[in-house]
Amino acid sequence: MSFLTLDSLLSFEWKVSIGDRLISAAEFERMVKAGTALVRFRQGFLRLEASEAASMLERIKKGPKPDAFDVLQEYLAGTAEFDQALQEKLAAMLPRTIDGAAQAKAGTSDVMSHDVMPDGARSDGAMPDSDIPLPASLNASLRPYQARGFRWIATTMERGFGCILADDMGLGKTVQAIACILHLKETKSLTNGALICAPATLITNWERELEKFAPSLSVSTYYGAGRHHKSADILLTSYETFLRDKEKFKDKKWDIAILDEAHLIKNPEAKRSKAVKEIVASDRLALSGTPVENHLGELWSIFDFVIPGYLHTLEHFRSNYRKPIEVDKSKEVADRLRRVTAPFLLRRLKTDRSIIADLPDKIVVNEYATLTAEQAALYESTVRDCMKKIADSEGIARRGLILALITGLKQICNHPRNYDKDSAPSAERSGKTRLLLSLLESIAEAGEKVLVFSQYVEMLDILRQIIAQDRGVEPFMLHGKMTRTKRDAAIEGFRNASGPAILLISLKAGGLGLNLTEATRVIHFDLWFNPAVENQATDRAFRIGQRKNVFVHRLITKDSFEEKIDAILTTKRDLAEMAISTGETWITELDNKALADLVKR
Repeated sequence: MSFLTLDSLLSFEWKVSIGDRLISAAEFERMVKAGTALVRFRQGFLRLEASEAASMLERIKKGPKPDAFDVLQEYLAGTAEFDQALQEKLAAMLPRTIDGAAQAKAGTSDVMSHDVMPDGARSDGAMPDSDIPLPASLNASLRPYQARGFRWIATTMERGFGCILADDMGLGKTVQAIACILHLKETKSLTNGALICAPATLITNWERELEKFAPSLSVSTYYGAGRHHKSADILLTSYETFLRDKEKFKDKKWDIAILDEAHLIKNPEAKRSKAVKEIVASDRLALSGTPVENHLGELWSIFDFVIPGYLHTLEHFRSNYRKPIEVDKSKEVADRLRRVTAPFLLRRLKTDRSIIADLPDKIVVNEYATLTAEQAALYESTVRDCMKKIADSEGIARRGLILALITGLKQICNHPRNYDKDSAPSAERSGKTRLLLSLLESIAEAGEKVLVFSQYVEMLDILRQIIAQDRGVEPFMLHGKMTRTKRDAAIEGFRNASGPAILLISLKAGGLGLNLTEATRVIHFDLWFNPAVENQATDRAFRIGQRKNVFVHRLITKDSFEEKIDAILTTKRDLAEMAISTGETWITELDNKALADLVKR
């Protein structure tokens, strides 16, 4: 079933409401030409101004006829009136969901991260019962909210729409997606197969989850050297592999296409994004714990995959939604975007106890380090030299210099070796490495496992050397440049370690789908200054199945720009509504005085 069948339900006829009368455009035109001046209204009459009537008639004649997407959006936004018959037709076509039409029009649905959009109440309990049974061959006991999520996806697709499952990390998006594939199989709707695109780091995870939860499904992993396409219920591949070999699949039609970590197509101009949007599939499902990280254009790109054309062109979206919300801070436009996307995007948060009662609390503690004398001197000289260059620059060049300054200061706060690349990796040269070793000692004494995140692979290597020298044990290490075999070995080694263990992870590699509930401690060695990315990494440990409290340690250099930026972001997260997550790019928009105040010690 295609969404465009909605066109067949809509036979448009402009009507004009005058007083208590609803008349056709043709009748209105006759009234204008006849010069009718009075129309009945309740117990009396209203005067019809000739100039206003003529202007209205002109708008009707010239106004564009809305397409099906426009009509549906006006219905969801509650900005137009529809006759009863059309309302019933529209309501029947919309999925019966937690965030269904009634909830969307009432403004009670939670569309996306509170860091990006205004607050919306989570309404998981409001979902009507569905008569779609759980797949008999599903080898898992779904939690109630997972069963509701599966039925939401299934009913959405039955009505011809794609959708985005944006549950918080750790809530089990993978098993809900697998249940949907099994549903297609059991209803004999999986004749052309399912395509799953995932980051390379998650291929093994998908293989294991499919084998565990859906052993009845055949899976062909299309990845690595010597890959070839075998006939199977599911073709599992990575984004980059699909991009390289997309021509091999250009004539293939799938029953369902699933994108895992769908925020990886947030840039609509990227080759990866363009490639997956060429996929031909009856049903489309996007999985992402962070559908928006930096700006609303990322949401548009994911919607452009699941329901192509629904949010119109990117330029239309920028002018009608992104600019009014992000620049003008329009609550009304933000609310409209919530309403028109609500039926097709489901997000539940793990901190809601009604969703996941057995997930332990996450305890976040800021740990403050002080700069060594060497770091302080390097910090101040870098600020002094860079601010001179920035003062003489403008436009793109200025923004580039600011980002270079921020990167340099981050690296200096981490360790001088992270900045100058070739000096000695000694723990004593950095306040953060001293603090880290102290924390690791306490964690080891408690017999706990710990994840240590950094956004710099070279910093992880410095930490590997420092920790090995201090503790006499080589820590495990995971980053995006490793082969799949080495990544899998590192993860398994960490999981199977009998006692305390340390896993060093690059922030981006650790933000994708890994389930490491063996860890009860998380250390962020450096901060990304993007709460969505940082939370993704923390969620490697704070997931379903975790039976202990998870302690998160954020290392912050005292009396530096790190402390000031963290204070700004903390305030930003506490704003009631219009908190827009913009990564680090907002720093480049500061004037010279504000920038100097931010980076000076």
